[in-house]
Amino acid sequence: MIIWMTGAIPINEFNQKIVQMLNQSNTIVIRTDHKGVILDVTGRLADHIKPSDTIFNYVDSQSLNRMDQILNDQEGNTSDIYLKFNEEPLPYIVEYIIDNQNYWFILTPFPDSYLNSITNIYEATNQLNELYVEKAISEKQLNKALEQLKDKSITDPLTDLHNRQHFYDEIKKLYNAEQVPKRLSFAVIDFNDLKYVNDNFGHLAGDGLLKLFANLIADVQTDRTRVFRIGGDEFILMTTEYELDTLTEIVHNLDHQFREKSDICSLSFGFVTLESEDIRSLIHHKNVDHYISKADRAMYDYKRKIKST
Repeated sequence: MIIWMTGAIPINEFNQKIVQMLNQSNTIVIRTDHKGVILDVTGRLADHIKPSDTIFNYVDSQSLNRMDQILNDQEGNTSDIYLKFNEEPLPYIVEYIIDNQNYWFILTPFPDSYLNSITNIYEATNQLNELYVEKAISEKQLNKALEQLKDKSITDPLTDLHNRQHFYDEIKKLYNAEQVPKRLSFAVIDFNDLKYVNDNFGHLAGDGLLKLFANLIADVQTDRTRVFRIGGDEFILMTTEYELDTLTEIVHNLDHQFREKSDICSLSFGFVTLESEDIRSLIHHKNVDHYISKADRAMYDYKRKIKST
């Protein structure tokens, strides 16, 4: 959480460039008082939100407690909440700034548009910093805040695993390396029946299963074996360390551990292995997507096989 202690700056004093940027993205900026009453809102989706209404009217029942904690300054870091504009609540990353009397909420859709929208957070936050810096924070504090934002841009806030953008960054390191690895293997991993859990037990229960899986798979990670959350309940395990047989055994073992602890959910998975020449070809993103799609198809074949038995 970044806190600036100074007077409130109305949202209509934003640099027009910021407003234009927000109106072209799904990022929403909301200013409220300490009780959650909405004072200003901007962004392309702002028409869905009424000033003078309360922000609690736009979060689903599972997120009410989180929002209450934020407004009572108990959260202490970036959180995720579900906003309801239509029937289906949508997950958002919420970064908040507090001044003397108001809360500024920067709400970014997650996960599909998160990677594009995080750039908007950087630019909007930098512009806000320029408004506050002379009165509020030192250069050292500003640099620290920017470093924290950079780290968050490559990290999934729910599971603390790296995200899709960092996956592509790691691929780039491999094909640009002076010595390309002899092999590279992917395992695409997807949950079975997570929607059933969300529909019947709530999003917090589903989030708990995602965190459980992240904790289990954290033990697998090494310098040469990395795990990324690339979608809602889809993960990629990437390794230059293990043969395919060993990787398959590791993933099956993860599934066994997950079944024991989750009761309802299990995992589906598919694999693909590349040789050195194939790794060089990953300089083209379409080739990365080709191999991931290949593992993805194998994963769905496995999922259909499970459901048919």
